[in-house]
Amino acid sequence: LKGLGSSMSPATQLVITAAASFPGTALGDGLLLCRKLTDRDRLVILSAMIGILEVTLAHQRPDETQMLKTELFMLCLLKAAVCAFFNIAYIFIGRVFPSACRCTAMSVCITGGR
Repeated sequence: LKGLGSSMSPATQLVITAAASFPGTALGDGLLLCRKLTDRDRLVILSAMIGILEVTLAHQRPDETQMLKTELFMLCLLKAAVCAFFNIAYIFIGRVFPSACRCTAMSVCITGGR
């Protein structure tokens, strides 16, 4: 966002984007409350949302000064979707593996995800 001639400092932009973790948690909880969806369905929905947001952000034109607020908003949406994805992925991984190797398998998956 630096090349757009922003009046906001990078620290302010970072705080705004980091604050999107709270709506991301709410989005994950909302998806978990919908009993008609399986964990895989939830992960597919969030993956599609993340993909669309990333492609849209990649195709933004840096010469438009009005795009700063749009990009910041889209970054917040992206952060929320990623946060919700990882919340649901942790639950899904715990259900996939048998109890005999669940701790080891989950730690390997979480380490690989980081």
